[in-house]
Amino acid sequence: MKRKALLLNTSFYPNIGGVENSLRSIAEELSNEGWHVDIVTALTIETEPAEKLFGANIYRYKSSGGGTYVYNAYRLIKSLENEYELVICRHHVLAIVLKLLKFKNIKYIVPGVYKYQNIREKSLSLRSKLKYRFNMTIQGLAFRCSELFVFSDSMKLQIESIIGSNYHMTKINPGVDDKRFFQKNKEEIIALREELSLDVDKKYILGLGRFVDVKNFEVLIKAMSYTPDDFSLLLVGDGYLKEKYQSLIEEYAVSNKVIIKPSTKTPEKYYQLCDVFCLSSIYEPFGQVLLEATFSGLPIVAFDNQSCDGVDTATREIYENYPSLVNFCHSMDPESLSKQLILSTKAEFNKIEFNDFVLSKSWDGLLKKVLGEEF
Repeated sequence: MKRKALLLNTSFYPNIGGVENSLRSIAEELSNEGWHVDIVTALTIETEPAEKLFGANIYRYKSSGGGTYVYNAYRLIKSLENEYELVICRHHVLAIVLKLLKFKNIKYIVPGVYKYQNIREKSLSLRSKLKYRFNMTIQGLAFRCSELFVFSDSMKLQIESIIGSNYHMTKINPGVDDKRFFQKNKEEIIALREELSLDVDKKYILGLGRFVDVKNFEVLIKAMSYTPDDFSLLLVGDGYLKEKYQSLIEEYAVSNKVIIKPSTKTPEKYYQLCDVFCLSSIYEPFGQVLLEATFSGLPIVAFDNQSCDGVDTATREIYENYPSLVNFCHSMDPESLSKQLILSTKAEFNKIEFNDFVLSKSWDGLLKKVLGEEF
């Protein structure tokens, strides 16, 4: 009889992000090891209530407005047989739903701390403030009723600021699917650029993620006004700041240097055709995109949290033993960022560091840490 695993998050494929990619890879890894895998997530206009993907059975609840999605998720999870040996949750609300349904040993792999990740909501409408307070409270409860796993010391400290230091947390390394994220040769890169109607001779900087405040893509757009004419920025994603970005592109006269592409189901293509990956975020408790970019052979440019006020990221921690793989910018000034972007195109990886980095990031390793010897 197959061992059973349940994975949960409020979004999943075709949505693409660090959390969604992690569930996909964990599902594939477990399925390859002979597990029966179920995934519970929200229904969208482009998905089906139930289907099979990545070796897993996908079950989706209606994600209508207000709090009714919580009840819908409750009903769906309740309808499943509660005979799972492994339960991995990546969202605080669903962790509480699992607790209400008397699930045992909920393993909550924390994607981020709501208090810090969504602090902008505190300064918006009353509804946003109430949403912020609700999610902070629910996540605090989820921290207390789950077995906690974190990707960085930074995230551990943030959680401790909410629940204290008496709760055990296990630090784990996420993995990367090296069948998707890898370096292409020159001919393949040219073919990818031609496929997407991009200039084969330019140097492309990649910014990928949600168009929200904490990603800080504004400074990256402004930095392009200081780069040579053969540099271009690819911004891949979507969000409420898209119109603001388009206005900045006009204001700084960089329409010939900045290309906005919609969210994609194949982010690996963009990593593979670009020359540099820039993490312009001011808040990033880990940053799965960093691993994917490095696996794809891209030098990283990021703001240094030790010298840039207001930057709270785990980038320095991730690359602590791999200094040749990252280029830190020590000022939030757009011109300083542009200089670091230009320098990074001339940087080279230390091959020993790169190979060690790749070997240390595997989903197999993560599951061994989460499951112990049972995996």
